[in-house]
Amino acid sequence: PEELIYWTEAAEEADRKGVDIITTSLGYYEFDDPRYNLLYSDMNGATSFIARAAQIATEKGIFVSAAAGNEATKAWKYIITPADNEKVFSVGAVTSSGSSSGFSSFGPNFLGQIKPDASARGSDTFMGYNNAVTSGSGTSFANPLAAGGIACLIQATQTRNPLSLGNILRQTSSLYPSTDPQKGYGILNFGTALNLGLAT
Repeated sequence: PEELIYWTEAAEEADRKGVDIITTSLGYYEFDDPRYNLLYSDMNGATSFIARAAQIATEKGIFVSAAAGNEATKAWKYIITPADNEKVFSVGAVTSSGSSSGFSSFGPNFLGQIKPDASARGSDTFMGYNNAVTSGSGTSFANPLAAGGIACLIQATQTRNPLSLGNILRQTSSLYPSTDPQKGYGILNFGTALNLGLAT
């Protein structure tokens, strides 16, 4: 639970520095001390300290993206906080063929709001590490991959309102207006999002 406080302190410092994006590939529902464990009913965007802090960050004008979680094959199955907050853009994982990664957590949040918001490649995702190219799997890889595209989109369109940008990203994803419990509105499409953002 202490980490939730540290995250909040980091978000406050990010706000002071004028950052545009916070991307967080961590999430919570289970703790070393089970007295602090959360229930699925707590995945309502308002119960956990980190979900409330993440909402405040978005209301300050910071785009907050969060990994949906890798809980699909576990007893929990669902998204984890802060991905449960309505204003946080949560990212699920897909394979290279576009199907849902087996581990990618299910939505919606407890209030029935569509989560994850959209998806990016999270199975065998390539990255640079230690002066070499490697790959890894998890929504913790899908989320920063998406955040890189979001950063480019902000720079290209000068769209600074997190809610407007989130709407553009959802509306240009592969399944929109339909949804999937693991993919949300589908796979992100930054080319289409760019064109819509520039037109807006």
